[in-house]
Amino acid sequence: MDTMSTTRRAEIGDLQELLALYRHLTPDMPELSDDLAKNRWLEILSAEHVAVFVVEDKGVLVASSTLITAPNLMRGATPHGFLENVVTHVGHRRHGYGREVVEAGLGEAWARGCQRVLLVTGRMHLNPHVADFYTSCGFKSGRAGLMAQRPIS
Repeated sequence: MDTMSTTRRAEIGDLQELLALYRHLTPDMPELSDDLAKNRWLEILSAEHVAVFVVEDKGVLVASSTLITAPNLMRGATPHGFLENVVTHVGHRRHGYGREVVEAGLGEAWARGCQRVLLVTGRMHLNPHVADFYTSCGFKSGRAGLMAQRPIS
């Protein structure tokens, strides 16, 4: 990883750059109105069970991940962790930035007392290196995951 980079929690001023970064994961992501984006961002930043991590290199956001933790009554009442929206700028991949935001999310999950962190990605069938990357970050195949999508009205 570049010595000029910094891994940190996302801040209010990161919104537009973060939205641009997300397009490297989902290019066809719908545009959000400024009001909706700002209000949702403020909601995310103020949620005590959500943490967004970014890597900034030379003043530019190059990677991000989001950790969501949820209280739980199972497994000794230890919370669940969910790692979402792991994305690295296309021009900055394979430099360790993705690993940095994954490790930041995992570190926060362990600090919050999570017993496990779940990650779901739809990218493994598109790129076999994705599974290798997450395995090298400490993830392993476990129980099968299923997903329901809200019906289109």
